Amino acid sequence: MAHVIAIAGKGGVGKTTLTGLIIQYLGKKGKGPILAVDADANSNLNEVLGVEVESTLGDVREEVARAEMSKTNPIPAGMSKADYMEFKFDLDFHENFCKVLREYVKYCHEHSCYNKKDDKDKPKCKYLPY
Repeated sequence: MAHVIAIAGKGGVGKTTLTGLIIQYLGKKGKGPILAVDADANSNLNEVLGVEVESTLGDVREEVARAEMSKTNPIPAGMSKADYMEFKFDLDFHENFCKVLREYVKYCHEHSCYNKKDDKDKPKCKYLPY
């Protein structure tokens, strides 16, 4: 069953820190997968979680805004801004997904996670929540 948790409040009260702690707790308890959306203009939840982010929603939004004033428009002729943004989000998602998948496979090969079982017959792998 899915749950939605929204955290809001004044600036500087610890929303990002609290969110990071909740995500880490849920991850350690195997309550995943977890989708975290940082709508803060500072968008630094990734730093709290120790995750590298290559592109953000704000980056794509700014690219589209700059495109209107640029001599070389990155948006192909005939493509709407909305379609371009959707394309960029899909592209970034797939690139990041593939990167995480490669890291997962590399980790499993390096640590012999394949078919490794403990006394409770569960896989031993830091990427698996159980």
